Amino acid sequence: TLDSVVGQLRGGDEVWIVSDGPRPEALKVAQRYAAKLGGALIRFAEGPATPGGVGGPQRNLGMRLSTGSHLLFMDDDDVYLPGALDAVRRGIAAHRGVPILFRMRHRGAVLWTDRQVRLGNVSTQMFCVPNVAGKLGVWPAGSENDFAFVRDTVRHYTLDGIGWRDDIIAELAEHRAGR
Repeated sequence: TLDSVVGQLRGGDEVWIVSDGPRPEALKVAQRYAAKLGGALIRFAEGPATPGGVGGPQRNLGMRLSTGSHLLFMDDDDVYLPGALDAVRRGIAAHRGVPILFRMRHRGAVLWTDRQVRLGNVSTQMFCVPNVAGKLGVWPAGSENDFAFVRDTVRHYTLDGIGWRDDIIAELAEHRAGR
């Protein structure tokens, strides 16, 4: 995941790695990447340990710690495609102040299939949201929490105010093994 991100970062970008409880190896990885990168920030936070590693509490912590103008979210089994962050920057310029839904490859399909915020059609790996307190959803614990966060965040905006982009920016890492 980090390898797919670091070559696309620009000065002022910020990457938070938030662990699921104490993870000394994750801290070492974050430190190794931070040492390689000059202008971009790689930061590490130890999040709360959660049974099943669903990631909600960790992402909620990462959002509180983030200082950037926009937020993107990845899991350790996701990758950004080449040019993804440039596509995100273009999307931010075109859709100022609103959430943006890009596309992604997910288990043999390309999401979104239509411009609807619904379960199975959107996920956070394809979601870019302005970092505005009071306009962010919260990740619940449990399954389907990516959709819940997207749904709860876009409720703070009009449906016409969501930017829909055709750029495919991410995929599950499992799809890269066959290439």
